[in-house]
Amino acid sequence: MFLGGGSTAIVSKGLGRKPMCFELSTNAFEMAMDRIYSTEEGSLMDRLRVPEQNTKVNSGKDWTEEERTKMIEIVNNSDGMSKKDVIDAICKELKRGKWGVQNELERLGIEIKATRGRPKGSKNNNENNDSSGRRAP
Repeated sequence: MFLGGGSTAIVSKGLGRKPMCFELSTNAFEMAMDRIYSTEEGSLMDRLRVPEQNTKVNSGKDWTEEERTKMIEIVNNSDGMSKKDVIDAICKELKRGKWGVQNELERLGIEIKATRGRPKGSKNNNENNDSSGRRAP
């Protein structure tokens, strides 16, 4: 890799790798190498983020009647929630993935009647709208 300021090489060394770099400018090379030499090998390993564990233990499994009943209960008690929030609640409760929940809802013919846009109770200017929700001319 081209050395430049050396930041990629520093991270590489900090993660326990051995960087190989090229640089045309002697000044840039010397400055970057000073930074690289002052970095301890493997010093960034404790800063790596740990990926989240898969909590969707039911992903890919067949749906049970108990799960379907719970899903319908959550949908029926979703007043004031957005469609996204309802689906997230089902995913969390049933430990299932988003697409699996959406597919099962569609398969069962369940449509989430949820809020869209502004939260419930916020002011909405409907004065110029007719009963169909379209703006009057």
